[in-house]
Amino acid sequence: MRRRAVPILLALVGIAPLAACARPGATAALPSPGPVFDPATFFVGRTEGSGTLARRWHDPEAVSVSGTGELLVDGTLVLRQRVSRTGHPDRRRLWRLRPTGVPGEYRGHMSDATDLVTARVTGNRLTIAYPMRGGFTAVQQIDLAADGQSAVNRMTVTLRGLRVATLDEVIRRVGPTR
Repeated sequence: MRRRAVPILLALVGIAPLAACARPGATAALPSPGPVFDPATFFVGRTEGSGTLARRWHDPEAVSVSGTGELLVDGTLVLRQRVSRTGHPDRRRLWRLRPTGVPGEYRGHMSDATDLVTARVTGNRLTIAYPMRGGFTAVQQIDLAADGQSAVNRMTVTLRGLRVATLDEVIRRVGPTR
């Protein structure tokens, strides 16, 4: 019996240091059961977001985003946003996402992206990925809440595979287009 226990103990001892390196809450959340994320349903009309941007070697910054979305006849979602960051002038951002024909898949453009934006819906999660200036890559995982009126956005920005910034934001639908 002791002979069997030694390899198991050694394996556990070998894994323990790796587990100590993990950040609490760093595991990717799986999409939870609930409403399926429909980008048009959520983003058409007015939305507001507030969150915190954490950049490597910088203090966290408050971020707020107000957006107005519309759905064009061809199925393209157009989202115009105003982004406010502590200590920075407001910026305008424009998204254009269109269904690809494959259920739950979208492609498009965004003013912060240097190339094609891809998006995929898996249950209540919308995952958006795009390249940015300077060789950075952004991935946003937006999880729709059970009420369908709010979502949690977790954006990770990497440079050559190294995480350099994260944004944790809550987005809320606030009404129809003005």
